[in-house]
Formats: sequence, C-alpha cells, structure tokens
Amino acid sequence: MSNWILILLAAALVLSGQQPPSLGCFAGAGGAIVPVWGLAGNLVAGKSWQTKGSLLGAYGGLAVVRGAGVVTVLEGDREVARIPAEEPVAAGFDSGAVVVLLAGRRAMWIWSGNGEPVETGWHGSGEPLAVTRHLWVERFGAEAWRVGASGARVALGTGVTAAALWPDGAVLMVRGARLVFRSPRGEEQDLGDADGETLVRVGAEWAQSGRYAIHRRAATAERFLAPEPSMATENDLR
Repeated sequence: MSNWILILLAAALVLSGQQPPSLGCFAGAGGAIVPVWGLAGNLVAGKSWQTKGSLLGAYGGLAVVRGAGVVTVLEGDREVARIPAEEPVAAGFDSGAVVVLLAGRRAMWIWSGNGEPVETGWHGSGEPLAVTRHLWVERFGAEAWRVGASGARVALGTGVTAAALWPDGAVLMVRGARLVFRSPRGEEQDLGDADGETLVRVGAEWAQSGRYAIHRRAATAERFLAPEPSMATENDLR
C-alpha cells in the first residue's frame, strides 16, 4: 500500500507541473552520468551526459568521476575540481563536502564547494572501499572493517568486495555477492543479490549496485530497480 501512495504522489507532482525531487546521479553504461528524480518505488531517469571515467559517487548535483590518473568533481557536465590520483581510490560525501581517499599517497582530499581541495593525512593501512570525513571502510585480505579516525574498528565480515558509507556509520556492502545493509547500531539486513561487485553512494539516501537502486531509511534499506536513461529525458519532467 505504501508504494502505491508514493507512486500516486509522484504522478501528482508531474501533473501539477512540479518536478519530482532530485535523488542524485546514477552510473549509466559507458561512463554516462544519469540524473534521477522521483520517490522510492517510482524513479525516473533524466537526460544523461557522457564522461571519460567511472562514477565513484554523487550527492546534491555533484558527481565524482575516476579517470586516467585523475579524479574530477563535476557539477552537471562542468568540471569544478580536479585531484591527481593513483589506485586505489575511494570517494564519499560528508556535510556537503566531497571526500577523496588516495591510498597510494596516504592522503585524504576534502573539497567543500569552492577553491582548491584541501589535503590531509590518512592513517589507514588496508585497501579503501568507502570514505567519509571521519570514517572509512577498508579491506585487509579477506576481512573488511569500518574504521574511525580515532582508530576504533568494527568488523564487517569476510568476502566484502564493495561498500557505500554514511557519516553516521551506516554501511551498505556487497558481501558474498549479496547486498547487506548495516545500521549505525549494528543490525544487519540482507537485501538480496547484488549486481556485480561495484557499489556507489549516489545521493543523500541512495546507493547503486548496477541495475539496482538502494534506498536507505534510517536503520533499514530497500532495493529497487534503477531506471533506464532512455525512459525519459529532462524535458519530459518539465
């Protein structure tokens, strides 16, 4: 019943001439960035634009893209920041700031929306999978951990290949080819099969695993099918 209410509400917004709320930017085929509008259970893709890299994350109209030897921050198709980067790299968002972790340089770059990114040190020692300003997820061999700047560690289990992280400590991960959401208090929820081994946070409450869109609701999460870019264009929503 709740999904029908969301669908009717989204339809009412379109019919009234109001644009549905923006959720973030999803990854499309071949490096495409796809803006998405709507409500959980009724997502609509806007007009995509092409990049020469892979999406590391998106939030509030910004997209972080990994290219050859560089990470760029895009606002629409306009580049607003550039960070030289080596592998492995993780990116995330915290209080409106873009956070990029460069494991090869043991550095964390923070870009707050203007000027040049600020570089700080990073004290992790594993392979980074996700990052915020004060937390990150890293993998040591078969084990994965959520680590705080203070050094506090929380075990996330074995077989974790990708993760999305929120500043309050919530983690969405691909573990053993399954999507698993872990709340800030440590409760875990199995959301079903992942689509491949990639996982990116694509909005304040959203993450993407291939063809799946995952909506976080405080201490729980739900999996939906992500919309196809060809379903609509940005003008269809006006």
